[in-house]
Amino acid sequence: MKEDFLHYIWKFQKLRQATCQTAQGESLYVIDPGVHNHLEGPDFLNAKIRIGEQLWAGNVELHLQASDWYAHGHHLDANYESVILHVVWRYDLDIFSQNNKVIPAFSLQKYIAPQALKSYEQFHSSLYRWIPCEKFFPKVDPFIYQHWLERLYIERLEKRSKQVMSTLGQYQNNWDALLFVMLCRSFGLRHNTESFYSVARALDFSVYRQCSQSAFDLECLLMGLAGLLKPPSKDQYHDSLMERFYYLSTKYRIKPQDVVPAKYFRLRPSNFPTLRLSQFAQLMHQEKRLFSKILEASSIGALRKLISTQASSYWTTHYNFGVRSKKFTKKVSSSFADLQLINTILPIIFCYYKYEGKDATEKVIEMASELKAESNTVIARFSKLRKPPSNAQESQALLQLHQEYCSVTRCMQCTIGHTILKRN
Repeated sequence: MKEDFLHYIWKFQKLRQATCQTAQGESLYVIDPGVHNHLEGPDFLNAKIRIGEQLWAGNVELHLQASDWYAHGHHLDANYESVILHVVWRYDLDIFSQNNKVIPAFSLQKYIAPQALKSYEQFHSSLYRWIPCEKFFPKVDPFIYQHWLERLYIERLEKRSKQVMSTLGQYQNNWDALLFVMLCRSFGLRHNTESFYSVARALDFSVYRQCSQSAFDLECLLMGLAGLLKPPSKDQYHDSLMERFYYLSTKYRIKPQDVVPAKYFRLRPSNFPTLRLSQFAQLMHQEKRLFSKILEASSIGALRKLISTQASSYWTTHYNFGVRSKKFTKKVSSSFADLQLINTILPIIFCYYKYEGKDATEKVIEMASELKAESNTVIARFSKLRKPPSNAQESQALLQLHQEYCSVTRCMQCTIGHTILKRN
């Protein structure tokens, strides 16, 4: 039994009202269960109930067992002095207010509608399902499903927005610096996310901006910080970069700390850190007003074109230092560019407009809807249960659903979970 199920029962009053009694033996009638509170304080606000002949208006707190009141420290918190009813699954202890009066309690265990409890138990009956509602998921009404996906995508943007704002504060609200750091991190993909992020944060942004006047200098600086320019010499280009990095390190007094070395392990050659850092360096060199141009872009095509850069000429015949390959221009692929748009550019656009007191929700949703859905294990599993996502807005929503709801069994806070339990 989880506490959020009790919240569901109380919120939608899945009770046998006629027989309800408090733990103290008085009749109980719920006129209004109150407003569900997701912030600090009691779980439901402004409820109206009748206990015996007395009408009460106030707040309601829910726990799995009554003694949790003390375990959670509510007896020391003035916010809980307004509680008129303590709703619990198991009543194991009398609870007293700060003025030493017993707080009326109601044990749900005896009064839950049998079908509601049965549906909940069926919902969580199998430990071998990928998600708890796997059996019911394909049958959810398309309108409810699509509406929830849109809400989930906005929720994901809001979550990313908090991360962006936290980083922005560290750079004195410099959006160019923020973009540099977040985009460099994103270029590392899954295996080198932390490495590229640590590289971007290793030096003051002014150093990177100055070095970006030369694509060679910026490539050299990024690769040197990532630990890719260490002896022995691999070839002449490697020598040139090592020599230049030594010069830049002396000039800017670079003593990198806490930088995570880049990895090659289990990476396709096209995702080698050498190529990705070179592509990123070229992008930052070519687009001096990248952040402004991103805001000015009126379409996904324009955004994609902005970041469709290619690695420096050396990498046309190499994937790694000293190892020649077939001649091939190492250009950012459309799928890689789209990942940058999905995971970094669109969230930053959303966050910037929010920072300016404007709402770009519809604009960002529309742009995300023009991008192809991502392809990964989670999306593949959802696609076996119902129609695959048709665009990036939907695939991002499904990732949010799995990460924030399914994998932590927050079914009672999920629209799909609510719908299934109501139907059953």
